[in-house]
Amino acid sequence: MGDFTQRTGSGLTADIPLRDARDTRVISNGGFDQLTFDGSHIIDIPGWESDTAIAGDSSDYTALQYSTGSPTNTYQAPYNEADTRYALNIKATRTLTRRLDVNVAKALPGPLFGQLAWNRQLGTGSGSLTVSVGGLTTGAIAVSAQTGWQTSRLPLTTAAWPRNLYAEPLTISIAWTRTAGDLAIDDFILVPFDEFAGQRLVGVGGATPAQERDFWTWTNTETGAVIQWWIRHAYEVSWNHSGTPTVADP
Repeated sequence: MGDFTQRTGSGLTADIPLRDARDTRVISNGGFDQLTFDGSHIIDIPGWESDTAIAGDSSDYTALQYSTGSPTNTYQAPYNEADTRYALNIKATRTLTRRLDVNVAKALPGPLFGQLAWNRQLGTGSGSLTVSVGGLTTGAIAVSAQTGWQTSRLPLTTAAWPRNLYAEPLTISIAWTRTAGDLAIDDFILVPFDEFAGQRLVGVGGATPAQERDFWTWTNTETGAVIQWWIRHAYEVSWNHSGTPTVADP
């Protein structure tokens, strides 16, 4: 019973760091803060490729910079006062891609978590947005009337496990099909889950950056599995997972 108490009680502790676009274990420049300019025009987005050559005249991409006067230009404020934060403003139908070595992906310790922040209100944008990592995809997201910054996450399916990523090279893409206006994107996070107490977790902040001594809680609502685990270890009896099993009990 002591093992059971340890496994399911509150005695387990671990440090689970918050993840953001600065995490470079899988990709770099997920926050689009590294941009190459010619004057005020973007001429390169390091780490990313545009399906159409960047015009360099602000007709396709522009940078939205955080400032105290325009704090909503980016998904989050700078991490410290010395940082410059940008969001990438897409003004035409464009697809940004990058490639990941599938062997690098398979070496990661757990399934992948992916999230993109976007804002159509800043540029009154409308159209369709799709985020994909290999076979993982958000599907087409209808962008039309949302206000403020939104976040879209890749689905949590078996395809999120690196061992299921078979395509080589593995393509990561952010596709914007424009109907009108502009779409701002920021803070693309792509990281493996952290493991704690037999569960997979990712800590991510919201539009307001986390601060020291902030705290969070999470609840595991899976009571059935816990009860079955207790019965199995306490009485050496294993229950069926279904009330109508396909294989009858002996």
